[in-house]
Amino acid sequence: MDSNTQSLTLASMGLDWVTTTHLVLIVLFAIGAVAILIWGRHLRRMRQEADAEIEENNEIIEGDTPPES
Repeated sequence: MDSNTQSLTLASMGLDWVTTTHLVLIVLFAIGAVAILIWGRHLRRMRQEADAEIEENNEIIEGDTPPES
């Protein structure tokens, strides 16, 4: 009985690196996903600011021209 128990623990010890490696990869991918979300939010804010600036510039340009009748 002891030899059977010992062989099971030796087999499971050989797979410990796989679990650790997978957990490290999961953490790295999670950090990458959060970084992508933050960068996307930054780009969206930049795009909205640029759109607002274009709207302001269009209003200034359109306001100076006389209306056509």
